[in-house]
Amino acid sequence: MALKENGLEIDEKRICYTDDLDAEEGRECTNKLLKLSPRPDGIFCSNDRTAISAIQTIKKVGLNVPEDIAVVGFSNTPQSLIIEPSLTTIDDHAFEMGQAAATLLIRQIENPSQTISSEIVIIQNDLIIRDSTLRKEKHKKL
Repeated sequence: MALKENGLEIDEKRICYTDDLDAEEGRECTNKLLKLSPRPDGIFCSNDRTAISAIQTIKKVGLNVPEDIAVVGFSNTPQSLIIEPSLTTIDDHAFEMGQAAATLLIRQIENPSQTISSEIVIIQNDLIIRDSTLRKEKHKKL
């Protein structure tokens, strides 16, 4: 939706689908994206585990994060702070999601005759900006 809202086309070659969202799939997807022309200037990963493996893969081929390719993860796991550079990530507030789900479940258990057909619970995510997306401005000499 963000691409369409900004007049950009969806390029399926630039989307990598995974089964397990593990480090190996992160490496495989990153290698696939690195072979594209033009090479992407940023990668968004569905979790921090794949984002961390993306950073490692990018560095292994001699490129720099974020100067050559920025990387963003999703989850705000503790590992996002210890990778170099530290990982920009989205805090999904998993604990709060679990609390909301448990509240709905307990309500259903306590009132089995009450049918909960559908309920929308909105939990705000937070973008945590760290070094993996902070590019230093290149100053031109006048």
